[in-house]
Amino acid sequence: MASKPWMFVNDTVGKAFYKLLGGKKSWRPIRENEFEALKGSKGNKFLNKKLKVRAITLGSYVFYNYGGFDEETSLHEQEHIEQAKTFGPIWFLIYGSASLIAFLSGKDYYEDNFFEKEARKKEDNTNESV
Repeated sequence: MASKPWMFVNDTVGKAFYKLLGGKKSWRPIRENEFEALKGSKGNKFLNKKLKVRAITLGSYVFYNYGGFDEETSLHEQEHIEQAKTFGPIWFLIYGSASLIAFLSGKDYYEDNFFEKEARKKEDNTNESV
């Protein structure tokens, strides 16, 4: 997927994340712009110990933790790509602001982030159709 000017900042962050956390030594490709961390790799350790997440989306790129890829998670992460396309270069600022608002409201910065709630709806829709 070629980066469009609107997604340039977001995609640049995604590409840098890939390279900084080991590139081909750390990630195995699943589909176009989707990668899973290899067991014990820099990417695996970073997602497990630092972020404690199953996956992260940066621009048009999705990075799954080792064993974290499944269709439900993929749909969740694809929603984040759509969100990033909507907000373009200010996406990270808006996402972070939503976490800050949730935190300052006494809620969970991740679970109560508006964008995470929207992405979870995509997961819920797949569970209902099964």
